[in-house]
Amino acid sequence: MSNVTIVEGPEARKIAYRRKGAGKPVVLIHGITEGSIAFEPVMERLAPDYDVLAIDMAGHGQSTASGIVGLEQMAADCGLLIQTLGLDRPLLVGHSYGAIIGAVLASNGLGCGAVLVDQPFELGAMREFLLASRDQLENSFHPFIDRFFESMGMDKLNAHDNKLLADMHARADREFVLAQWAGVMADDPTPVMELTDSILRAIKLPVLSIHALDEENGAPYATWLKERVPQAEVELWGDLGHWIHLVETDRFCRRIRDFDPRQ
Repeated sequence: MSNVTIVEGPEARKIAYRRKGAGKPVVLIHGITEGSIAFEPVMERLAPDYDVLAIDMAGHGQSTASGIVGLEQMAADCGLLIQTLGLDRPLLVGHSYGAIIGAVLASNGLGCGAVLVDQPFELGAMREFLLASRDQLENSFHPFIDRFFESMGMDKLNAHDNKLLADMHARADREFVLAQWAGVMADDPTPVMELTDSILRAIKLPVLSIHALDEENGAPYATWLKERVPQAEVELWGDLGHWIHLVETDRFCRRIRDFDPRQ
């Protein structure tokens, strides 16, 4: 298991990361309530060819946050770490909420390209789901979070990864998570929808978007995304669950190598 290194960020925040391997840099950004350790299998397989860095986003793992932070602060901390370590045009790989962070960084021209894993940027379905679950979110948060992630294919993970993620989900901070979803659940979601749209349209780097959907269910979203990011390659890998990179790690890492724009 790779060791955690901590650097000082603004306002006495700590930014933690794991690093392994040597070569061209790849930055891995985890999903909400998780941490850099969730990428260990990916790090192991990429390390022979790459300098692989997995960050703990602000408020996750061993990275601290001043109060409740949001998308901008998490992206800023990732960008600061890349700059501090002198990483040259890293390939950005984000899973779930981490894919949104990756998209923000890519929209600012940071990196050589972005791999966005199982994060739909069309937020209408997510909004409907969260609004329908509002009472559970407010009154039985942790049971809801357990069911939420279980419904996304936890059963497809091996026993080790399942327990690792479940333990992290169990430590999720209610106020922190609700703050990340607040814009989607607002009475008027227009600002967050417009922000998401503007982020996508600003991306000029190569993009690979991978989803656990089949052609029938994923084709409409692929069309929607390519309208905003015409250069995006959208791949639908079928019923693998949300943690594609852990269920088919070898295939996932081969695809990263094939996609890498620096080849």
